[in-house]
Amino acid sequence: MQVNAVPARFPSFLYQFGQAIVGFVVPLAPEKRCGVHSYLIAIVLMGIALFVRLAIAPVDAGLQFVTFFPAVTLAAIAGGLGAGLFASLIGVVLACYIFSAPYYSFAVNDVETALWSSLVFFTDGFIVSYAIEIMHRYRERYAMELQGESEAHLALVNSTRYLKRILDNLFTYVALLDTRGVVQEINKAPLDQSGYLREDIIGRYFHEAPWWSYDKTVQSQLLEAIEAAKQGLTTRYDVLVKMGASLVPIDFQISPVFDDSGKVIGLLPTATDISARKAAELEVHQLAFYDPLTNLPNRRLLNDRLSQTMAASKRSGKFGALLFLDLDNFKQINDVHGHDAGDVLLVEAADRLKRCVRESDTVARFGGDEFVVILNELDLSRDESTAEAGKVAEKIRTALSQPYLLAIQHERRADANIEHHCSVSIGLVLFINHEETPDNLLKWADVAMYQAKDAGRNKIQIYQPKT
Repeated sequence: MQVNAVPARFPSFLYQFGQAIVGFVVPLAPEKRCGVHSYLIAIVLMGIALFVRLAIAPVDAGLQFVTFFPAVTLAAIAGGLGAGLFASLIGVVLACYIFSAPYYSFAVNDVETALWSSLVFFTDGFIVSYAIEIMHRYRERYAMELQGESEAHLALVNSTRYLKRILDNLFTYVALLDTRGVVQEINKAPLDQSGYLREDIIGRYFHEAPWWSYDKTVQSQLLEAIEAAKQGLTTRYDVLVKMGASLVPIDFQISPVFDDSGKVIGLLPTATDISARKAAELEVHQLAFYDPLTNLPNRRLLNDRLSQTMAASKRSGKFGALLFLDLDNFKQINDVHGHDAGDVLLVEAADRLKRCVRESDTVARFGGDEFVVILNELDLSRDESTAEAGKVAEKIRTALSQPYLLAIQHERRADANIEHHCSVSIGLVLFINHEETPDNLLKWADVAMYQAKDAGRNKIQIYQPKT
């Protein structure tokens, strides 16, 4: 539905009449210019222009050519040079004998009065008509060629814009390089995340882009990938890129772009931010292998570490040791102060345990208030290994027996510091080969730990197999 706005000061019937005239005249535009139809169209257009001029303002208001010049232009467009000149001549006559005082007089001196303005109008009409005629001729000569090129160009522009919109709406990082490795185009995803501008990247070598600059090793790997792509090979690997102030893991791939003959004409790097995937993998790994309260290895990871340590002991011929720990009277703190206090105590005990052993050793939470420590690579001698493991066990016993100051949420106070005294019973077993199973070692260490409890708690007991 088309809505045409009518000027408030313009009579509606004139507006409708003008629309009717234009709708009647335009379809009459002749295929061949400067024929009879062209001159008839010029007469009709100038008649409309005169009518509109008289409807807008009185005769003595001046502005003789206010509507004539557009009519001349339309006549030239419809009929060419001849029609434009004919319309200009009509305009001069109408201006001289209608809009020049004394009005509607046909005296010769009326022409002299409007001579200069009429000459200027006619000259302008000639120039415009001649220019339009030239454009008509060029248009006829090159119409088909220009139309074809225009359609092809428009299709190419629309296709390019559509492709760019698709690329800019991808979460994947996409760039286009020439065969030298210089960036020709890049989508919005990496720019938005890194904060760099398109001008910072376009025209630079891809390996010199800001997000690779933090590490020369990464740049070297990238250069190797670019060289491989130039040879027609695709390289893919995980790498970190500098996005703003943080390093972001990406799944990166750079592929060659071939023409129809199989020649490499460009390079196409693509990458996907895998931060969420890495975080999910880490979370799954953490849940699968680590205790959520103390962040120590759980039973599953403990068994794996123990198997590895036993195998290493067999290869090296050095003893290892397994310590099974149980906090004495742990149930008491839960009963008196609640499980929150017990959890705080377990976290503090785990921290003290980690400070008592080497980084190569393993501290794990077995469950409840039970912990396991694996000591590896002790000594070739059983006696020396026993003495060394005993020293570590005593160090642990002393550390865990120190008073605990536990900050917990109390029912009556927002924050309460509870001092708690605790001891630990430790069972210790040595191993030298991989002949025994991890379950047996854990069972023997557990037996020794209960022997320490039976001996009065806060003791260290070395497992002695029955003979």
